[in-house]
Amino acid sequence: MDTKIRAIIIGIILVASSVVGVFFILGLPQAPPAVSTFNGDAWINEVHMNSTLTVDDEYFEIYISESYSETTIQGWQITTFDEEGRITLPSIINVDAEDFIAVYTGIGTEDVDAADGTATIYLGRSNRILDPEGDEIAIFDTSNQVIHFMRYDGGNGDQLYDDWSEDDDGPSLPTGFPGSLSYFGQDKTNTSAWLPSLTTPGDPNQYAFTTEGTSIPYYIIITSGVKTQYSFLGIDDTKTAAKNETVDVFPAAGVDAATIQAIKEHIQFSLKFYEEKGFDRGPATYKPGRINVTVSQGTTKEAIGSCNTKGEIVIKLGTIKSLIDLKYVCEHELMHAFQFKTEKDGADTQDHAPVKNKWWIEGQATYWGIESTKANYNLTNKQIQDEFDRVGDHNWYDHYTDLNRSITIGWGGSYSDYIGSYLFNKWISETFGEDKLKEIFDKAKDNFNNDSKDVSPEDAAAEVLGLPWETLLAMFHAWMMSGAITDNGVPERKGHVNVTWSGTETGDSIGVTPNGAGVERIKVNSNEPFTMDFETEPGSVWKITVIYVYSDGSREQADNCPRTYAGSSAPWPVNPAAHDKVLVEVIVIKTLVSTGSVSQINMTLTPVNPIGPQPLTPNIPVPFKLPPGFWNLTDLHDYPWWVSFELNYTIDTWEHLIAIDLPDPWFIDSFFDVYCTLADEMILNVSHIQVTEANPYTIPFDPDGTWPLGIYNITIIQSTPESIIEGTIEDIAFLPDGYDFDHPQHHDYGELVGQDSIQHRTTGDRWFTTFPSNASSFEYFLNLLPEYEM
Repeated sequence: MDTKIRAIIIGIILVASSVVGVFFILGLPQAPPAVSTFNGDAWINEVHMNSTLTVDDEYFEIYISESYSETTIQGWQITTFDEEGRITLPSIINVDAEDFIAVYTGIGTEDVDAADGTATIYLGRSNRILDPEGDEIAIFDTSNQVIHFMRYDGGNGDQLYDDWSEDDDGPSLPTGFPGSLSYFGQDKTNTSAWLPSLTTPGDPNQYAFTTEGTSIPYYIIITSGVKTQYSFLGIDDTKTAAKNETVDVFPAAGVDAATIQAIKEHIQFSLKFYEEKGFDRGPATYKPGRINVTVSQGTTKEAIGSCNTKGEIVIKLGTIKSLIDLKYVCEHELMHAFQFKTEKDGADTQDHAPVKNKWWIEGQATYWGIESTKANYNLTNKQIQDEFDRVGDHNWYDHYTDLNRSITIGWGGSYSDYIGSYLFNKWISETFGEDKLKEIFDKAKDNFNNDSKDVSPEDAAAEVLGLPWETLLAMFHAWMMSGAITDNGVPERKGHVNVTWSGTETGDSIGVTPNGAGVERIKVNSNEPFTMDFETEPGSVWKITVIYVYSDGSREQADNCPRTYAGSSAPWPVNPAAHDKVLVEVIVIKTLVSTGSVSQINMTLTPVNPIGPQPLTPNIPVPFKLPPGFWNLTDLHDYPWWVSFELNYTIDTWEHLIAIDLPDPWFIDSFFDVYCTLADEMILNVSHIQVTEANPYTIPFDPDGTWPLGIYNITIIQSTPESIIEGTIEDIAFLPDGYDFDHPQHHDYGELVGQDSIQHRTTGDRWFTTFPSNASSFEYFLNLLPEYEM
């Protein structure tokens, strides 16, 4: 109502009825009162005054905050500054924090004992005192000091108190809205703290809305504050039990209107977001299509939450304000409601919150909560984690920094468990696709009627992804030391053992918890190849993965990982010189996949001696094998493996035949190359020799006697990465045909001696052997024909 019109009406009333007018004026304070010491301890919390109400329906509510130190209320007065004047409230006993006092205009039975958190007062009026078209309301103490003042719909022209601005007409109800105006928050002197609400006399205020854009319109009720302690069965994210744990909710103050509106936005966005991600069954609800969210002030720096099996969510705000953290907690708990949604499987009832696997339940809720938050606010992973770090929530900077812990056996409930479980879900999404992650969600089940029909997330993941669970776990640990770092910016995880490879034998030992992983970092200071030999405890089973780190900062995983080790296993070869880039570090991730207790694993780094060049002694076979560890396939990073030998050919007294004998080939489809060099000059190159031909495979050495003399390098090398070669190489040395130290040839005086009579060569010289006979003196004349000149 226009204040000028009201002033005219009041003036007319004063002229026409001077007796009533005088009483009205005398019944009001003549000067603005001082602010009461109770200001901020109690305030008008809800006003129910729409035009459809009767006098008995009309009420307003007073809220008692935790700062109120008295146990009673005495002599307080209320007024709308109209005909009713000041009305003194009856005394109320057993008052403490989070009490709600409903003040009805009409007649009823009063309850002035607030022990249960509620008191009810009836003013006994026959006419309404709250003008549906606009009014002011105030509370005064016994000293005529204002405790709280508010106006709505522009008021009706009365004086303003408690710093209420002249420019602020106060809140108003939407046309036809049947509910109340309720106060949310701490700023009690302006409109922004008030919202249209449900009617909740004597209880915390509630804001309600219906979602838009979802296939099912959900009716969401957001309750601000908790009046009395209560409990329910569900998931409490601060506890360590599984599903159906008792969740205790304690009295706490409500939140401001901006927070209510933010939660509205969050829930609205995420219901649609989850539906678009394939969660088409919807969340569990306490009534069809209805979701309750209770939000209150908390005592921790970060926001925390809980959810019951009926889809009722409780959120406690953090003391450090963060819309991002609040958004995440809302959607985390909302995902729990999706997990709790029951469905029928024949005659059985089931949901998708596997009861014994809280790690999976929380990992899913954390993953989807973060993804919804990223989408809602257009944030990166780093921005999310930075904000979590700022407010003290779980984050990948401070939590799950040590892989030597189990996130899948039991549930520790720490923030490291949350982040570890989240990162496992993130790894599945990035490696196999988010659709596969959702498929695992659908397949993992808790059957309420028959535990034997439960499907664990481990079994569900193995089935959907087509890999054994133990392999998946080891792959995740490997990703934590590779893709999580290089692709996502996750900080380096803790290394448990650090050793340096300098070309000599070294080793280490570590104890690993079941389903955890030990991380060893090997600093590579030598290009000499080596093998990693693992010694495990009897009965323990391990999955081992190797990550190569290069000087440019890049990381690559070794081939054929993870590899299984149990008991005695073949060594793992590493050939630094074969890598395309400079290898600076080898990270060895040892996942213990057998259950039970902590198990020890020892590792020894052993040089591959000698890789060459090894000297060949004539007629003595020298064994070799490529690669030295004999896995089914050579790691492409280490390809090709080779071994080299030296043949001393500085004198050609003997003829030589190189024999490569592979009597028992591992794979008949293995091939090798042989090449021979002298001072880096290629002398001989034979490629792609099949191992089945090497029984033995022989190569005549200098068959024409024309090769330069010197120290030759003979190299045997894999032709293909799949080739596995084991055998011996031998320099078979023998005298030339007709060469006999014991029976020399006889040449007469003047006889022409041909080159075939040369006995042997040395570098730069040709040597002949002669034996003088039947002569006491003799002369030698050497006449070389031009075609034989060197």
